[in-house]
Amino acid sequence: MLSGVQEVDSRTRLMRLNMVTIARLGAVYLPAVGRRAPRDEQQSQMARQALKALGYVLTRESAHAIRDAEDAWIVTQAAAALLGANGTVNDLPFYINFPTQVQELTIEELNANALLHYLGDALGVRLVPHYKAQPRGESEGGKRVALTLTTAAQLRGLALDLFLQGQPYSAGDQADLLALAEFVPQQAPPIEVKENLAFLAAAFAHLDFSSSFAHATDVLRYACALSDGDVSLAEPTRFRSFTRAERRKLLALLERVGRIEELIRHRERWKRLARQLRPSDYANRYPRADALLRQIAQSQVPPTYQSGVEAALAARDLPAALELLGQRPGELARRLNQLLGLAGDQPQPVVAAFSAAAHQVATPVLVQLWNYLASPGPDVLPQRVVRVKSGKTAVIDNPRRPRDIDGLLLSSVEEALRGRANLGSVWLDRDLFSRYAVPLAVRSASAGLRAVGRGSRLPLPQADTVRFFLHWRDLPNEDRVDLDLSNFLVSEDFARTAEVAYYRLKGRGITHSGDFTSAPDGAAEYIDVHIPMMQQEGWRYLVATVHSFTGQSLVDVPQCWTGMMSRAQAAKGKTYDPATVTDRMSLTSPARASAPFVVDLATRELLWWDSPFPVRADRLINLDSTATANMVHLKHLVLAPVMMLDRLVELLTNSWADSPARADVVFADPQTHRGAIAPWHQERILALLAGG
Repeated sequence: MLSGVQEVDSRTRLMRLNMVTIARLGAVYLPAVGRRAPRDEQQSQMARQALKALGYVLTRESAHAIRDAEDAWIVTQAAAALLGANGTVNDLPFYINFPTQVQELTIEELNANALLHYLGDALGVRLVPHYKAQPRGESEGGKRVALTLTTAAQLRGLALDLFLQGQPYSAGDQADLLALAEFVPQQAPPIEVKENLAFLAAAFAHLDFSSSFAHATDVLRYACALSDGDVSLAEPTRFRSFTRAERRKLLALLERVGRIEELIRHRERWKRLARQLRPSDYANRYPRADALLRQIAQSQVPPTYQSGVEAALAARDLPAALELLGQRPGELARRLNQLLGLAGDQPQPVVAAFSAAAHQVATPVLVQLWNYLASPGPDVLPQRVVRVKSGKTAVIDNPRRPRDIDGLLLSSVEEALRGRANLGSVWLDRDLFSRYAVPLAVRSASAGLRAVGRGSRLPLPQADTVRFFLHWRDLPNEDRVDLDLSNFLVSEDFARTAEVAYYRLKGRGITHSGDFTSAPDGAAEYIDVHIPMMQQEGWRYLVATVHSFTGQSLVDVPQCWTGMMSRAQAAKGKTYDPATVTDRMSLTSPARASAPFVVDLATRELLWWDSPFPVRADRLINLDSTATANMVHLKHLVLAPVMMLDRLVELLTNSWADSPARADVVFADPQTHRGAIAPWHQERILALLAGG
């Protein structure tokens, strides 16, 4: 896996590294060059101006580093790549004078232009209306993010935090670790998250992670990672032919940690893997591993712990199930809802068993339970949305049970979290951290300009207009990709809805830029929303959605990203102005429809969602077909509370400092407090979760 990093030239590696530091640390990294005269002051000045156009400014320290750098443009290229503004992206809208032009054209003209464009698909010709571009002037306002200078020591700390992250890696986490390859620890630390262990052991083969392997399933995940498969085991993996060294390593690990009951849980996968491992070739060296795989191949299945649990639950034998699950607190926590359903109107034994075992349950699982138990009952929220390992979601009925039971269980969760307080003396910016949700299900999270947990509520900029954008490109084999950017409007009581999409381009206060149905050279769509007008129309929530009309999974679409800009005057400036981009994420969902953001129009907050929607195979993949799913998911988002970071810090804190200078750990904006942990420093937050 590291070969891909080693093959690129040093300047490309440095650009990728700066993409990591800008996104994660708000900083640039340039190796020290010693004392000498500036190489090219004009180039340095041009680089600073280019960064300013992208919405970034430099501190004095970082400006000096760029002045003395071998190539000052490396940082500019990294910032531009993060924003999709590297000069290779076609960001022109269907209607060149958007948004004014769309509002002025009649419905008949809009429909005629759309029909001609669709006809072009059938004829293999790209038909787009041609209008004379009108002067637009300059954009007003825009973000100004200060980029500090980071050091090699700080990058080693970042790499270590990622190693110790308390949630499975997202694709973005993995890419960032590969970019940080030269800064990873020289000795492998203990890795608790087994999916991460599999990736790390495969990507950094020069490090010895063997002490972190504790179960046969850890070895199976490692084999999946070596085969570029799914380490979560949610999807099947086609195992490749391993080298002799790899076979010996896998068999040695299985020899040490393998147990038959664990192999049985993934019996068919082990059968397929055994064909590549050829254990009989090493039977004398690894006799236990050979015997285990032979036993699986011959379907010799003895009774196991898991089969005992399933038998007890099937027989509705609650005492037996609790006795078995009490041996594995994490399993008990994950089956809590099932056990409560089995207990019926006598839940006390389940409550007692969980309370006794909660202190042994992993911190992320406790946070997930807190979110579940703090949610309203079926009278308020009839259905709940759960996220599965693959990144997709499922809708389940919200069970009815006495609220005092949830209260008792919630108290047990919080007591277990307090019992592992390990932060020392803390100073906390409560207002800042109260807006960011504890990051969970990071595995399926999309990479963006900032790392944000789903359910976070971030204040919108002061400008009245927000502009959503979507960019994508056709597949390399010239298969047409038609993505659609849409908005779904919902009233506060969820009784009234409206849509703005390719089939309805405008309404009062909201304007779509027009529908591209292919992107051979890249394509972009935009939607402008004037917040005061939306409020006057009685709308409370605005859901931004992306649909793959041609049916490809979003993760498979090249250069597929979405985001939001803040515009003081919509008609001024370039349609896509990087300096006005407040949020951007790459769409990496395995689904064909996704909702990246929700705007709470009443509170002027952006709700970070990044949620996929199911789409029936027999329906058109557009907003109309997912409206019902939209509503169910939206209700869950706004009505079911999630734990915010300020609450988690409170539970894990030993004592409070009266000033940042006297604190062991400072949770605040690093721009204000040097060295502080910010809520968007997700890798450090997740490392704290692992420490719990």
